[in-house]
Amino acid sequence: MLSIPDISGFSNLILVLAFFVGLYALLAYPLQRKGRSLRATGVEATAVCEERLYRGGATVIRVNCLFQPWPGEHVRVQVRAPKPPPRVGQQLQIIFDPENPQRAEGVQYLHSRQSRYMGIVAQCLFVVMLVSAAVLKFTF
Repeated sequence: MLSIPDISGFSNLILVLAFFVGLYALLAYPLQRKGRSLRATGVEATAVCEERLYRGGATVIRVNCLFQPWPGEHVRVQVRAPKPPPRVGQQLQIIFDPENPQRAEGVQYLHSRQSRYMGIVAQCLFVVMLVSAAVLKFTF
C-alpha cells in the first residue's frame, strides 16, 4: 500500500523562505519604480567617470561620475558600473530625471534584464510560495 508522507511541516519551511523572498521583493520595489520612471521620462547624457567604487578590492560595482544636464550646470551622481567599468576620465552613458538630475542610472543597467525583471520575479515567487504554503497547510 502507498502511504502519503506527512509534509505539513514543509509549509513552515516555505513560509520562512517566503519571508526572505518577500523582503527582497519589498526592497527591490523602489529600484523598480526608479528604473521604470527613468526609462519612460529620462534624458540620456554623457558622463565622465570620476571615481570607481570597489567591492572586495577587485570588482568595480559603482561609479561616481560628473555630467552636464544643461549648459553651465554640472551634477555629480553615483551609478552602477557598466561592464566593462570605465576608467577614471572615460565617458559613459547615463539616463537622468530632468526634474531631478540627481536621480540617474547607467544606460547599460537600465536596459539589462536585472533592472527589468529581478523585482518582478521575486514578487511572483513570493506569491507562489505563499499560495503553496497555504495549500500544504490546509490540505494535509
